[in-house]
Amino acid sequence: MLGETNLNLVPSETAVRQMDALHGTAWHRELLAASSHVARRERTRSRYLRKRTGDTRDLRYDYIPEEDPEAEQSQHYENGLALPDSPSCMSPLQKWFVSRIDSIGIETWETMLSYNISSLAYMYKHHVSGADGSSEYFGVRGERTDEMLDNHASMQSFWTRADSQKVSVHDEAAGLHIVSNPHRMGGPGNVILLGMHGTDLADNAKLVATLQQMYRIDGRDAYGIAASIQEIIKGLPDGFNNPVLTANAVATQTMKMDGSRGERDSIIVGDGVYDFLDYLDLETDGTSYIHSHEFAHHLQYDLGVDQMVDGLSRSEEMRRWEMMADSFGSYFLSHSEGGRMDQTRLLEVHRAAFSLGDCENSIETHHGTPRQRECASNFGSNLGFVSFVDG
Repeated sequence: MLGETNLNLVPSETAVRQMDALHGTAWHRELLAASSHVARRERTRSRYLRKRTGDTRDLRYDYIPEEDPEAEQSQHYENGLALPDSPSCMSPLQKWFVSRIDSIGIETWETMLSYNISSLAYMYKHHVSGADGSSEYFGVRGERTDEMLDNHASMQSFWTRADSQKVSVHDEAAGLHIVSNPHRMGGPGNVILLGMHGTDLADNAKLVATLQQMYRIDGRDAYGIAASIQEIIKGLPDGFNNPVLTANAVATQTMKMDGSRGERDSIIVGDGVYDFLDYLDLETDGTSYIHSHEFAHHLQYDLGVDQMVDGLSRSEEMRRWEMMADSFGSYFLSHSEGGRMDQTRLLEVHRAAFSLGDCENSIETHHGTPRQRECASNFGSNLGFVSFVDG
């Protein structure tokens, strides 16, 4: 098993920078929040059982220190067992991750976290595969491919027209003026759409190349680690199609001005995203929200509004960035020349925005509470409705 390897695997500085885009997403943050919740719950359960049975130690959790400041909190009872209270605000996404981690088991999950297994599919797709968007499929069986490609073409067309006509849709939704951005890579038409799949990790060549890039290790060591990782994944529910391996959607800007090294501006949507939306019964319009939100980030890159605003803290700036993307995305979805969604469908869009909010407002990557995200989506869609009157 990985936990028994003698190798000290530390991601390279380049890999750490490459994973920053992934780790800054709402998906990854809620995954870590869910992981912490499960760990606290298991810690409390373990201590309760030790006291009840008189054992001096618990073989499964003896590595967890007894002195834990997080353990001093209010409790609730589950089947007679006192457990830490759930956070007063736990997003639907975090609840879903908790259920998925529970199905995996805390020990296996902590091993997966330690070795960045939940980041590997992203690292392969964006930084190793060299994919150019020409032969992508979406969904475990490709069942979402037509929908995703059609939506992407519609977004490219809509925002390219807006860009070429120099209309005020960007300013209207953002509340600011267009500024020059030296990182601009050709506008909305440059954004490619990529699918992220856990099954890529079953391919030795793909996984070994990814591990070598991440850890700067030789081929022999990479093959050994790959075999261990694959054994762990095979033991998961649904194996390589387990949704936690790919539950993320990421908008990534190219690292080079000419878009070389296979790193053109991209949107990567993992198969796990569709599983989460199915869980919420939002499999259609929820997907449109996530896709349009990620596309909106590329508009922000092109407009230069990714730059810090004077007077805002890092967490305030992050909320501004994410909720602006919510507004941009829903503006498109409601616009007469965009998604043309009616109020009934937009309610589902707003529910999807709500589901990706969080309550970790003390951390820098806080994206906005569920209600704030919902309101930002509603604001953008209301701006788009004006197009049916004004043309």
